[in-house]
Amino acid sequence: MNTRLDPPPVPPLPPAERDRIRRRVMTKSRPTTGTPIRRWVPAVAVGAVAAVAVGGVVIGRLNTASPPPVGGRTPTPSLSLSAPATKPAEAPADVDLGPLAGAAEIASRSCKIQPGPIQVLWARQVQGAAAGSKEAVLLVKGSAQPGGTYDHGIAVCQAGAMITPVRDTEWDEPTGARDLTPLGSGGISTPPSAYVWTLYRARPNIARIETRYVWQGGSSPWRKGVVTGGFAFADFRVSFTKKAPPGLEPELRAYDAAGRPVPVKPW
Repeated sequence: MNTRLDPPPVPPLPPAERDRIRRRVMTKSRPTTGTPIRRWVPAVAVGAVAAVAVGGVVIGRLNTASPPPVGGRTPTPSLSLSAPATKPAEAPADVDLGPLAGAAEIASRSCKIQPGPIQVLWARQVQGAAAGSKEAVLLVKGSAQPGGTYDHGIAVCQAGAMITPVRDTEWDEPTGARDLTPLGSGGISTPPSAYVWTLYRARPNIARIETRYVWQGGSSPWRKGVVTGGFAFADFRVSFTKKAPPGLEPELRAYDAAGRPVPVKPW
């Protein structure tokens, strides 16, 4: 018995085939030089990533510094999170508390300058000067006053606090002449705090007004006024713990129904 294992006889390769195999082996074993070829493989649903955090929105984006795909594998996207650059603006506080119930009775009791009948042209309940308080503001038409200046009998009334007659010339001014025509004002200012309100006749293109105080180096939050029935009520207020800063001035801005700014001259 022959226990020697000899390889089976193999026929010799042709010279051309032998050269081809030798070149292939040498190419595979040669070290790689230069920049490898990058293969881009499409990835599904990694184009945009968003995450929501408590108290704000955090936006996710793909990290473009990740290494390129290697060997035909689909890369795993790395996620970096960044907070918004600016904090969203807060909605202005609304001073409007709705229609005034019992307006005719309130006008008859609190808004007469001269004896006689009185008509309510406009009325609204709004926030008062003190926190949580309410005020009734009315535009009324009563008896004429002697002197020829207030023949129309128009007056702006803060029930239980003040009555301001409107001059005939101001009331007769065409509505189109100004976007906002001031009719009367009220309020109370006790340094270092200030509270002033104004009732305007408003053109139809005015749909919203907002007010605030500005001063050197600062401003108070915007407050949303009342625009309804062809009139607008603006509320200007600010309170300081110490002395009021220099340059304290009221500011008003107006918008149309589409939210576009409307240039106005409120005083």
